[in-house]
Amino acid sequence: MLVRARSRVGSVSPVFAVLLCWAGIAQAVTVTRTADPPGFVSVDNATVSLPSIIFPAGDFPAGALITDVNVSILWTKTDGSCEAQAAGSAFHNETSFVIQGPGSNQTLAGTGTWNGSVDIGLVTTIFDQAAASIPSGTPVSGTFRPTTGNLSSYNGQPGGSTWTLRAGDSAPGDPLCVDSYSVTVTAEVPLDADLVMALTDAPDPVTAGGATNLVYTATLTNNGPADAQNARFSLPLPIGVNFASATPSAGGACTNVSPITCTWAGATASAGVRSATITVSVPAATPAGPITATATATSDTADPAAANNTASTTTTIETSADLSMALTDAPDPVTAGAGVNRVYTATLTNGGVSDAQNARFALPIPAGTVFVSATPSAGGACTNVSPITCTWAGATAPAGVRSATISVSIPAATPAGPISATATATSDTTDPEAANNKASTTTTIESSADLTMGLTDSPDPVVAGTQLTYTATVSNGGPSDAQN
Repeated sequence: MLVRARSRVGSVSPVFAVLLCWAGIAQAVTVTRTADPPGFVSVDNATVSLPSIIFPAGDFPAGALITDVNVSILWTKTDGSCEAQAAGSAFHNETSFVIQGPGSNQTLAGTGTWNGSVDIGLVTTIFDQAAASIPSGTPVSGTFRPTTGNLSSYNGQPGGSTWTLRAGDSAPGDPLCVDSYSVTVTAEVPLDADLVMALTDAPDPVTAGGATNLVYTATLTNNGPADAQNARFSLPLPIGVNFASATPSAGGACTNVSPITCTWAGATASAGVRSATITVSVPAATPAGPITATATATSDTADPAAANNTASTTTTIETSADLSMALTDAPDPVTAGAGVNRVYTATLTNGGVSDAQNARFALPIPAGTVFVSATPSAGGACTNVSPITCTWAGATAPAGVRSATISVSIPAATPAGPISATATATSDTTDPEAANNKASTTTTIESSADLTMGLTDSPDPVVAGTQLTYTATVSNGGPSDAQN
């Protein structure tokens, strides 16, 4: 006759292990609970669920998650019945055990795990995922790895849980006898806080020098499971922008120099969200193209997934420089050939809102004039062949003015009448209003030819009846050509 083990109905054997960690205090709690029904549970050519083991939530600290599970079974297999052993064979290959836990069922020992037919008496089989494989042959007491199940699959489940052992016997005549079983659960409150960073920008695109600021919205979310202590993010300002303001959500504080760091002292709970808006101006001098900002979240709590702690956004900077052109002439009118040069004064103004890069103008010399010189304002350079092009390399700021004087001579042969000159302003920056980029001026060319007349006769005196010759001479004293 089989003798049952000492009754442990409802017994609990808690073991507490407290681990200190730099980010806080973690409690790793190990609790063992046992199901010990009265009498053996006899399983013969069937599968039977033993009484469930329940771990109340109070067995573990709030938020504790499973990190390890062991299952211990006290059992035998015998011919006859569990209460009265009979002579004969007990076929151990008929035995199977499955544990039903939170979220899944795991096979501890499948049919065929053991073989042989020797009566073994009571054995204690402990299933531990880290142990060695179950040896084939006659069952013996010991600690072994499940045959196909994986007890580690329960890791991460709440410590408060329910477990049920399913015992199976695949043929009649020699029952499987289960005395009791125990489940040992180790659970701890995770110290990790998985921070996730998000970053957006508005407006996009934004115009350099415009009245609209660029606003970054940075959002930090704690995906838990633990509180994040002193959660914060840092956002270095991109080159080409100027800090204006930083406004954090409730409880936060932000610095006002780059990198902008916003901090929420104390705990940010799991699922908690912290955010801030960082406003920057985009000066007129900022070049066109993309700028990228990156925000990085951290806390004093360990983070299991650093890859999602960083977020970036790229903003397109547009530039707009409204150039206008003015052109004057002096003197007007001017006399061809008089030796007085004609002077054009060309003035380029940047109406903004952005810097004009490499501002310049071109002025073709009118027909009937000859280039003499071109003198630009500071920083400029002019060509000396038509069209005369004057360029100011680099930036011309909004309200900036560039100018040049271009002198031309008016040869004596230049016919009288009007001549027009046109100057056209351009730059490497987009111009929103091309209509004012050109300016023209018209000069009146006058001509002046001082003619003198000479007349001589020969011979003088002359004899009547002979030929007298007159010689008439016209001279042009200038300064202009005498036409016709």
